[in-house]
Amino acid sequence: MDTDVVERCREPDYRFAATARRSALPALARYGLRGDSLDEAELMISELVTNALQHGACPIAVLVWSCAPDCVVVEVHDTDPDIPALPAPRSLSEVDMLDAAGRGLPLVTRLSQRCCGVEALPLHGKSVWFGLALTSDASVPRSALAPRIRARIHARHGSGHRGRLAGPRLL
Repeated sequence: MDTDVVERCREPDYRFAATARRSALPALARYGLRGDSLDEAELMISELVTNALQHGACPIAVLVWSCAPDCVVVEVHDTDPDIPALPAPRSLSEVDMLDAAGRGLPLVTRLSQRCCGVEALPLHGKSVWFGLALTSDASVPRSALAPRIRARIHARHGSGHRGRLAGPRLL
């Protein structure tokens, strides 16, 4: 079993967003995420899991892992091969939190300070991910994080490649 996986959902169930949050938050805290960053991670996990339930396909997995001593990564995997259209980040004042749709990915791009993206899984599906710095003075450049995420995915899933994406699609 993959030790990065904090929660799995085999059948569509919208209660899974709450279950995923409850499982991911202690893991994030163990890696050292605190305060507002933990609250923002909770919101981003909810948005990505809800997107996977609405637009992706089960099974869904939520993974949390440390990437370098000052960064933590959250991935949400689903088995739908379609890569979402990725929006440019918007200011939080431009994101209507009451909208029924269209707020999730813009919110993730903003809260993660654009340290997020989508990577095709080698056999089937995709990983939508974000990275967060563990300290206020740490910087997490997505250009440096994306190759690490790709390598971790390929190590976890083997070297099979769908050929659909040459590299990560960054948000």
